[in-house]
Amino acid sequence: MPRILILEDDSLTLALLSGFLEDQGFGVVKAENIATLYVELEKQSVDIALLDVCLPDGNGIEAFLQSPHGANIPIICMTSNATEARAWQDQETLVKDYIIKPINEEVLLDRINRLLVEASSVAQIALDTQGKINLDRKLEKISGTTKEVNLTGAESNLLACLCLGSSQPISRNNLSLDVLGRAYQSEDRSIDVLIGRVRQKLKRAGSASQIVAVRNKGYRFEIL
Repeated sequence: MPRILILEDDSLTLALLSGFLEDQGFGVVKAENIATLYVELEKQSVDIALLDVCLPDGNGIEAFLQSPHGANIPIICMTSNATEARAWQDQETLVKDYIIKPINEEVLLDRINRLLVEASSVAQIALDTQGKINLDRKLEKISGTTKEVNLTGAESNLLACLCLGSSQPISRNNLSLDVLGRAYQSEDRSIDVLIGRVRQKLKRAGSASQIVAVRNKGYRFEIL
């Protein structure tokens, strides 16, 4: 389960964000100030840091970067000032993205899922519970029990997004942004066509796991 750190001094915003991310299947580490941030980082590791910039006791990004436990952890900056966020991106490579307050939850989920896929160093992803069928991200193929099946780059990225992101369904819009680099349009069937092709290739590889459509929510990967 990916673990997300949230550093936010507003208790209501912190509660809303943590509740939303927990509902999406993420582990959440919460901190309302820099002192608590350091305590939590000593206790557990995180995969992504969602950081408020302006805190009563200092700058959230600077404080996180000063911790030895913050090394190599991708950061999403939370701010109401886009210029400030872009400045941080320009000067610090770990600041991978930013989101403007008030926070749109679907946009946040998309950016977290995208960073998880980008940050993952896993060359192979298990596509079944026994580890006999795998997605080889480098070679863009499924190594199955019956045969190896080649994938296109988009098919490989789609499967990685569904496997590495939230355990909850991922919307067509977020999949379109992550895989195709464009927002989903109601008349655009590209994601559905891509899903259909990947389903067929999973079957050809002998996989019982499947991509499941969830009504009005999107798709999720059901591993069997």
